Order: sequence, then structure tokens, then C-alpha cells
Amino acid sequence: MHSMYAKLFSRIVHSSLMEEPVEARYCFIMLIAIADQHGDVIGTDTAIARSINIPIEAFTRSIAILMEPDPGSNSKDHEGRRVIASENGRGYFVVNYKAYRSIKSDDEKRAYMREYMRKRRNPPAVNDVTSVKICKPRVVNVTHAEAEAEAEKTPLPPQAGELDLSLKRENPKAIALRALASRIGSWFNRRESTEWSPREKAALQTTCKPAFPKPEDLDLLEWYYRDSGCLYVRKDVLTLLNNWLGELDRARSEKLNGGATGAHGKASMEGLKDRIALHPANREWVGHVEEAVTNEMRLDLARLRALLADAERRMRG
Repeated sequence: MHSMYAKLFSRIVHSSLMEEPVEARYCFIMLIAIADQHGDVIGTDTAIARSINIPIEAFTRSIAILMEPDPGSNSKDHEGRRVIASENGRGYFVVNYKAYRSIKSDDEKRAYMREYMRKRRNPPAVNDVTSVKICKPRVVNVTHAEAEAEAEKTPLPPQAGELDLSLKRENPKAIALRALASRIGSWFNRRESTEWSPREKAALQTTCKPAFPKPEDLDLLEWYYRDSGCLYVRKDVLTLLNNWLGELDRARSEKLNGGATGAHGKASMEGLKDRIALHPANREWVGHVEEAVTNEMRLDLARLRALLADAERRMRG
């Protein structure tokens, strides 16, 4: 037996059922009340009679009346019979059960339209979407009985902390932003699973306005940060994003000079130290040069060359 409500229309008082004995009317209404979502009442006559609190003799008489053809019935199914033997087990089937349950009342129609219009006026928000076209959903007439039958098949919604990816779709801009963030993060050895801070996300959005960075600019910065060997690159994502255009200029300059301030500059410095070390009298200048380079980590190429030239002159002197 199911525990949901059953519909009983007022038009029943104008039907041919009212011509039958009171016990038959009572029995029919009780069968409607305890039928499952398909209209079946499963059980022996004794069990059903006990559940609707009617003597077994009265139940047997009532069932016999309800299973007879009714020429005056509005329904022609099964020759107007109100009840037939169930095909799903021992018991009975209320013939027009589904047909009457599928009829919506005025209150149900008004409640449905209120909910439909509320959802139409307030569609769910989607990240990074500026224009949403609201399509009129297809209205399907789903009966109470069918809804209950499908309830057990329908999976539960994801619980808190779970992510439902089955029907979720992202817009192209969100996908491109995530790919860009992953690429920039890799320059700083950041894992893709590492969450960006709100400030970093805001800086990335600003960098992508009015348009995303050009592919050639991204390739240049990737070379600058990963392969140039330059010692003076930014140390974190936020600083890079806040100085994006300046870093592009620095990367272009570094590219034109072949990375001289990076790996080549370091090699030149090591060579200079070796040459100075060959002259014992000038070994004190090794410490001088190292201290100067340490204190001037952000010198541009011209100033670094000037420092090297000055050290050479001091060594010769």
C-alpha cells in the first residue's frame, strides 16, 4: 500500500456508482484510498477487508458489484467495470485510477504556473555569462502516479561537498581563463590543483581585459620565466599579473640581447672572477664584485656591463 493521497472528484456523486448499495460505494472509495501508484490493491480478500474495516461478507458482495459491467458508466474501458482482477498479484485493479489522478485541479495548475513564472523571471546565474537566452521549457503532463513510480529510480542530488559534473557546462571564456591560469602557474611550479587567491583571480581578469593576451606574448613570457635564465624575474603570480605589460617589455629586451642578463651574464661573471683570481694582488676585488652584484640584483643590462668594465679596469690597474 502506498502512503500518498488519492484524488476523489466531486463528480462521483453524479455517477452511476450512487445507484449501488452504500457498502459497495464505501468499498470502492476505500480501494481508491489504499491503491498503489499504479491503481493496484494487492492482498487476499480477508486482508483487504480487514484493512478497510468491513466484514468479509460485505466486502465479497461489494467486489462482485464493482466487477460487473456498467452500461451507464462514462468510461468504456472493460465495459464500464470499476474494478477488475489485478495482473500484478492477488488482489484488484481500480480501472480508471491513473486517468483520474492525471487530471490537475485548478489549485495545482495555479501553483504550477506560479513556480514556472518565478523560474522564468529569476533564471539561475552562471559565472562569466553576460547574456542568457531563456528558452521556454517543454511542458510534459506527468501524472502523480507516474511521478511516484519514477521516484525510486531517480538518483539523489549530490550532497554538500560533492561536485555534480554530469550536466554541468562551462562557457568558453571560463574554460580559457582556467587554461591561462594553469599555464601561468606552471612558470612558478604551481600545481593545477592549487587554488588561486581572490586577488590573483581579480588580477587575471584585469589582465584579460579588453582581450586575452596574444599567444606570441604568452610564448615570450614563458621563455623569459622558464628558459632565459634571467635572475630578475618576478617571484610570484600576483606581482607578474600586476606588472604584465612591464614584464613583456623586459622579456622583449632580454630576447633581443640573447638572455645576457641571465645565464650568459652569470657565465661572464664567473669568467671575470676566474681572471681576477689569477692575480693574487687583486683577489680582494673578487669579494668586491660579489658584494656589488648581490646588492644590485635588479640592474639592467647596461649597468651590469658598466660594473664588469669597471672591475676589469681595477684589475689591470
